[in-house]
Amino acid sequence: MGNRVKTLEKEVLELSRVELTTFREWFVKFDADEWDRQIKSDIEAGKLDKLAAKALSGHNGGRAGNFEARCFSGFLGPVLMLSPMLYRSRLAETRHF
Repeated sequence: MGNRVKTLEKEVLELSRVELTTFREWFVKFDADEWDRQIKSDIEAGKLDKLAAKALSGHNGGRAGNFEARCFSGFLGPVLMLSPMLYRSRLAETRHF
């Protein structure tokens, strides 16, 4: 780990509960926004074109199943429910953004 990361780690360990909560909220938003920027960049660069075509082909060919049922049952369910990105996207769905 670099010096800056070690310094940040030390600082985070010294935060009060209130400060840590505030930091977590900020970081979750920061991380999700960074993910969104990367996905947008990948889409614009055409990096996801083959994957999207394959998914659409499967869907149009009747080979798509219930994604949510598969993801939220079994082992992956708890993991996915804790994912900030997934939480954010599911929240947006419920609010009809």
